[in-house]
Amino acid sequence: MTSTLDPKPSATGPRASVGSTLIRQLTPDQLDAIRKFDTCTISNAIERFQARLRNEGYTWPGLKCVTGAFPPMLGYAVTCRVKSENPPATGHSYYDRIDWWDAIEQVATPRVAVIQDIDSHPGLGACVGEVHASILRALHAWVS
Repeated sequence: MTSTLDPKPSATGPRASVGSTLIRQLTPDQLDAIRKFDTCTISNAIERFQARLRNEGYTWPGLKCVTGAFPPMLGYAVTCRVKSENPPATGHSYYDRIDWWDAIEQVATPRVAVIQDIDSHPGLGACVGEVHASILRALHAWVS
């Protein structure tokens, strides 16, 4: 994955490209304005773009915050899928995909690391332990 930031902000704000996708970054004032809305209002607004069917995009039962009550967050998502239920083909540990850290660094702040556990029984292995949590913190990425 490659990413670049246009050094000359346009009239509509700075732009970044991730791979072949051009992303217009929001200004801090725009981010603050969006934070004033609740999730349902934002979801209803996104549906107006008709980017997907209206019966898609919901969370699954069981999703819960286990770290306490935090204020609403808003950021640019960097996603990954993690599977840890099967033993590695060789050795005693899984290969650490450090290329994901590079992808996170290429995304504007505020960053949100969105991690999907794809094990057949989610929760069998740790998706983010102490070391990876520290790395994400150093990269200024929230974990979702």
